[in-house]
Parts: sequence; structure tokens; C-alpha cells
Amino acid sequence: MYEFHRENNFEALPTSNRWKKVLIWSIILGLFLFLASLMTAPKDFPSGEIITIEDGYSLNKIAQEFQAKNLVKSAGLFESLVVLLEGDRGIAAGDYVFDTPINSVEIARRVTGSHFGIEKIAVTLPEGFNKKEMSVALGTKLSEFNEEEFLFLTKDLEGYLFPDTYFFFATDGASEAVEMLQDTFQKKVLDNFESEIASSSRSLSDIIIMASIIEKEAFDGPDEKEIVSGILWKRLDRGMRLQVDATLKYEIGKESKDLTLDDLADDHPYNTYTRAGLPPTPIGNSGTASIKAALKPKESEYFFYLHDSDGKIHYAKTFEGHKKNIATYLK
Repeated sequence: MYEFHRENNFEALPTSNRWKKVLIWSIILGLFLFLASLMTAPKDFPSGEIITIEDGYSLNKIAQEFQAKNLVKSAGLFESLVVLLEGDRGIAAGDYVFDTPINSVEIARRVTGSHFGIEKIAVTLPEGFNKKEMSVALGTKLSEFNEEEFLFLTKDLEGYLFPDTYFFFATDGASEAVEMLQDTFQKKVLDNFESEIASSSRSLSDIIIMASIIEKEAFDGPDEKEIVSGILWKRLDRGMRLQVDATLKYEIGKESKDLTLDDLADDHPYNTYTRAGLPPTPIGNSGTASIKAALKPKESEYFFYLHDSDGKIHYAKTFEGHKKNIATYLK
């Protein structure tokens, strides 16, 4: 019996090995086909088309849309790849272009790494630009941008659109630009100066209006801005008229050298020669230095200032001293 048992086992062993080999090769072949599927793009891949991932879309919704658009072969497989690749990043919303057919692994890498495949356009909006100037600058660079729509969307946002260098897609329009400028204002002003604004005796509106005037009236560094801020707040608190050209220029579009006596006498809400107090709205969009100066003015003995033809500022403690500066530096 013992020998017979050994003989049966000896004969059965090769058959068992053959099945094991078949199973192993089947697994290898299946794995190979699976990997091959990962490494090839779907038929009718939408090369060159703009693919938009909306902000707030779930991974499942994105995967289903990608499969429906022939970007990936399997929505479930794509979801798994994104989970493996994304870490803490997640999928970046925005417009994507895939110039040539690529596989699911590469697509997952692109959308989790913000590789949009579209060259962005840089637009610089200088500090002090008002919304009309911003509209022109954006309209010059962005083909889909509508200046009238931008001005409509920003009709109550003068002063609350942060000036900076922005990077836009060529397809971005007015609504995308406004959202970007407001988001940056929130981060760089409201969030950054949250405690200073909260502890200030001034309203946010007054701070932003004053900052917009400082932006136009003081341009030689933070120290000058802070001194001018102190002068303007002091004049305001004492009931004196601000008497700054910048507010007039905003309303009538003239440079200081072109202002006439009639312009100075023409009474309207932005004429700080005829009216006390601040103008009704900001006169432009300020950078952080001017906003900081409005929040932290520097005390001084001065009540007046002017700039000479070289842009150098000259202060005066009295109106008589100011008149002497006018005679000396504005000949």
C-alpha cells in the first residue's frame, strides 16, 4: 500500500504542476492585458478639445464624464488611479487640453498635478488702476473678455479688485477675471489685515477709499505713504477739505496740469476742493502698501504737501508755508 500510494502521488504531481503553470500564465497574461489597457488611449480620443473640470465636481462625476468623452476606458479604473496619485492635492478644476491621445495613468497624473496643457496669459494690473483701466488691460490680452460685462459686474467693486499680475486662460472672460481679482483681495487685504481692520476706528469703506487716494497721492515708498496718510486723516478729522487732485482726475479724467480754475470750482461728490469728507467711492484699486498706510498713518506736524516736477514731495506745516512751496517748486 505504501509503494502504491507513492506511485499515485508521483503520477499526479506533473498534472497538478501543469494546472498551476496554466493558472500562473493566465494571471500573467491577464495582468499584461490589464497593463496594456492602462497604457493605451481610448479610440476616438478627443485630442485638442478643451475639457473643463468644474469646481466642486466629485471624483466619480469627473470619471464618468471622462469615460463618456472617451478620455478614459474605465471610469472606475480612472478613479482608482486618481486616489493612488493625488495624495493631499485632489483634482485641479479648470480647462484642460490633451494635444495627443494619452492613457489613463497620464491623464490622472495631469489632473492631479494641475498640468492643464494650455499656455496661460500674463496680465499685469498696476496698483492704482481703476476698474475702467483694468477692463482695457484685460480686454487687450484676453480674446473672450468683454469689457462692458466686466464694468457691469464691477459697478460696485471699485477699490475691491486687487491689482497684481494674473495668469489667465485665453478662454477666460469677465466673470472669471472678477472672481480672481476679488479672491485675491480677500486673501491679501481682508485676511491679511483682518486684525488691523477690526481694531481700527475707521470703517472698511473709509479705509479703502483713503487707501485709493494715498495710492495716487504718494508714490515714493511706504514712508511717504504713511506721512501723507497722516496728513489726510488729520485734515479729515478736523473738518478740513482734503483738496486733492486725484479725486477730481477720477471723475473728469484730467491730469493735474490740465485742471482749470473752473474744474476746481465745479461742485460734485468727487471734488474735494469744494466738499469736505471723503469721496463716495474709492478712486482706484490699491496695493497692500497704501492699504497698510491707511491703517497705520504716521503722525507729523504737516498739514500740506505737494510734488515738484521731479516727483519729489515737499511738506508744509501752514498754508503760508504751502504757498511758498507752490511758488518755489511749481513755477
